Amino acid sequence: MIKISIIKSNDPHLDADYTSSGNIFVIGKSKKSNLIVDLESFASIAFTLKVKNDNVLIKPHTNEPYLINKKKIKGSKVCTVGSIISIPELTFKIEKIQFDESENYSELAKKVIEKFNDQMPEESKYLLDIQETLVSIEKAINDSR
Repeated sequence: MIKISIIKSNDPHLDADYTSSGNIFVIGKSKKSNLIVDLESFASIAFTLKVKNDNVLIKPHTNEPYLINKKKIKGSKVCTVGSIISIPELTFKIEKIQFDESENYSELAKKVIEKFNDQMPEESKYLLDIQETLVSIEKAINDSR
């Protein structure tokens, strides 16, 4: 989960906090974006923010420089909660990040886990250990990308 707040925007409709439901947050003109920005300088997908460890990896989909905490950046960069990102026509702050473990489970897997916990409460602690191991492996794979 990534939560950002808009500090300044040339788009009068952008004046709130925005939160992703998973570990990736997309900013751009595309209807699939978490934050849909109708500004001339923005591409279909302008930026992707991705939870990486306890930070956020900001990946621009343009060669244009941008600012993180008033420092000029070009290319991908890792930043932290509290960082202020300035792009022409838009400035936002990263308010909160949290790795969403549930994003790694399909609906079927969630149902199987629930059923197992209901039918075998004693053995469910082993399943929890397996879950934690799988999540840590998935997180390591996610972080290495």
